[in-house]
Amino acid sequence: MKVLKAALSAFLILGLAGYLLAAEAVHKHAPTPEMRRQHNSMSVTMKQWAALKKSLAKGDFAAAEFALARMQKAASALEKFKLHKNAKKIEEFREQSRIYRENLTELGKALKEQVKAQAQGHAVMIDKSCSQCHDVFR
Repeated sequence: MKVLKAALSAFLILGLAGYLLAAEAVHKHAPTPEMRRQHNSMSVTMKQWAALKKSLAKGDFAAAEFALARMQKAASALEKFKLHKNAKKIEEFREQSRIYRENLTELGKALKEQVKAQAQGHAVMIDKSCSQCHDVFR
């Protein structure tokens, strides 16, 4: 009987704790429509970045250029992003965004010229710039 009571108590406590944690997660971050657009933009970027790197590894420059075009379109939205982390560093964010877009442009040139090593070099620079920005603003 004691084992049954202990098991039932543990079940209730864990269930309640799970419910409270789930409610807290929803409460902490209920995204606004603006924030949803920002998340969508970053989601598109991440998916297209993965597709671009895969295409580049295969030497499929046309597919890589297609993915890059979608990334560049998503990157144009960076100017309108509202920062929720380190919002006072908006100028730093704008500079990081500018560098990122420039790197995308340079990558596009390498893809058009079909210079795989150069494109891969730009891809490394883009990876680094993304990580640096995310460390501060994500």
